[in-house]
Amino acid sequence: MTTKEIIELFLLIGIILLLVVSQLLITATYNKYSQKEASLPTTGKEVVENMLNANAITDVELGYTNGTLDDHYNHKYKTINLSKNSYKTNSVAAIAVAAHETGHAVQDHTDYFMLKLRKFLGPICVVASKFVWVAIFIGLILGYFDLIIIGLALMGITILFQLITLPVEFDASRRAVQYLETVGYDEETMTGIRKMLRAAAFTYVASALASLMQMIRFLLNIKKRD
Repeated sequence: MTTKEIIELFLLIGIILLLVVSQLLITATYNKYSQKEASLPTTGKEVVENMLNANAITDVELGYTNGTLDDHYNHKYKTINLSKNSYKTNSVAAIAVAAHETGHAVQDHTDYFMLKLRKFLGPICVVASKFVWVAIFIGLILGYFDLIIIGLALMGITILFQLITLPVEFDASRRAVQYLETVGYDEETMTGIRKMLRAAAFTYVASALASLMQMIRFLLNIKKRD
């Protein structure tokens, strides 16, 4: 094997490991802390309502989904959607997730710059992600270098979006912990909450790193074809 082929192999293995490990970690951490009750009886629904009230936010609605780990804040419609378990239980996982998603609502309410930047890039990223692989593979197959460059530029936009997402997610978790510390949860609960949030954050870090490594793989392939 050549040096480039070895690098490509290590990159591929790294991508797979990052994505697999991050998913195993968040799943295992969620399964563990969804079985542990927090030290206060407040449900995820009540955490959202209380945190919104504490930040004087009145224009955000709360709902729930029937999925698992599909909790999210929709900035367009100003809605916090919790999974059924997060909504109805007071597990450590539910409290962590509920407070984190409310952290996004607080960001929106306070015009947090990185969230505004992420919202701006969102529609552009959606368009870019639809054409990136088509442009790259057609370019590679037909040998159209300019089309490959366009594809890589589109990939760069999606990676930029992922990188901007990192501080947004970290900040939402910081706001969540900051609020929950004022509520009165014991240290065991707060430790579990921090572990949940770190595991969730790692999925975003792993995804961004995997995308960067994928771009490097394509760059190596392009160089080999020149």
